[in-house]
Amino acid sequence: MNFTSLNKNKKVAFFIILSLAIVGGFYWYSYQPKIQTMEKLKKEIGVLEREISQKKGIVRNLEELERKYYQIQPTMDLMKDVLPPGEEITSLLREILANSEGLDIEFLDLGEPVFTVAASEKVKRIILALRIKSSFLKFIEYINRLENLPRLINVTHLRIQGKKEILPKVEIDFTLEAYAMVNGS
Repeated sequence: MNFTSLNKNKKVAFFIILSLAIVGGFYWYSYQPKIQTMEKLKKEIGVLEREISQKKGIVRNLEELERKYYQIQPTMDLMKDVLPPGEEITSLLREILANSEGLDIEFLDLGEPVFTVAASEKVKRIILALRIKSSFLKFIEYINRLENLPRLINVTHLRIQGKKEILPKVEIDFTLEAYAMVNGS
C-alpha cells in the first residue's frame, strides 16, 4: 500500500485508528493492571484499617481493665490481711475446733470440704458442711466466735433440730463458707 496514494481523509482515519489501537494496547497492557493493583491495594488498606480499628478497641479495653485492676488492688491487699494463704483446710479445721473449746460442743460430722473459685482467680472459697450437737445458747456463742475470726467466714445454711432423746441439746446442721488466697497470689 502506497502511503502517498491515499487521500488525506483516509490518512487521518488510518492515524486515528492506529492511535486508538496504540492507546488501547497501552491501556490494556499497562494501565489496566495498575488499576487492578490499586483496587487490590485499596481493599488491603481497608482490611488493615479495620484491623487497626479493632486493635485500638482492644487496647482501649485493655487500658480499661488495667484501670479497674488498679482500682481494686487496694481492696485485694486488704483481703490478703483476712484471707490466709493457700487452701488452708487444716488451718480452717483448727480454727473451727479451737473455737469450740469450753462450749461443750460435740462434732458429729465435719463433712467434706468443697473448693471453688470465688470472685476472682486469686481467692478460693472453702465450703464446709458441719453437724454438731450442743445446747442452743452454746451454739450461738460458737457461731459468734467463728464470725469474729480474722478470717472471712460466713454461715450460709443453718438447720436446728431438737430431739427428745438429746434434750437439752439440739442437733445443728450448718454450712460455712471460708475464704483463702490461692497459692502463689
